[in-house]
Amino acid sequence: EMMSHAWNNYKHYAWGLNELKPISKQGHSSNLFGNIQGATIVDALDTLYIMEMKEEFKEAKEWVEKNLNFNVNAEISVFEVNIRFVGGLLSAYYLSGEEVTLDVAFACLFGAFAISIDLWHFPGLVPLGFSPRICSYLIPM
Repeated sequence: EMMSHAWNNYKHYAWGLNELKPISKQGHSSNLFGNIQGATIVDALDTLYIMEMKEEFKEAKEWVEKNLNFNVNAEISVFEVNIRFVGGLLSAYYLSGEEVTLDVAFACLFGAFAISIDLWHFPGLVPLGFSPRICSYLIPM
């Protein structure tokens, strides 16, 4: 019952955005995900499936298939995108066997490695992960 209440409020007030601010009843998207939207939808897929909320799972899966877009030019937290988007999609695939969730997870992962330069071949420099306001950068070692 609590999951249904939380999910229905997210759908009503923040559908497609990353989070719901429950007190203000406003949708919110932090800069952790750049311009990627739908973190709560993806993050909840496995829970919806486990709790046998079949219609809600189907609706969330359809949103992922039609709307989730990783093709953004923005700073992101690689950690947050991995645990909420990639983790949510892979766990949904593991539980449900729905191919679309695996396909979208691969699209996210492969996009992350489709960079135009090879950072590992800069002598004396290594890429670091997310830092506030900076996605990754090179530092002398």
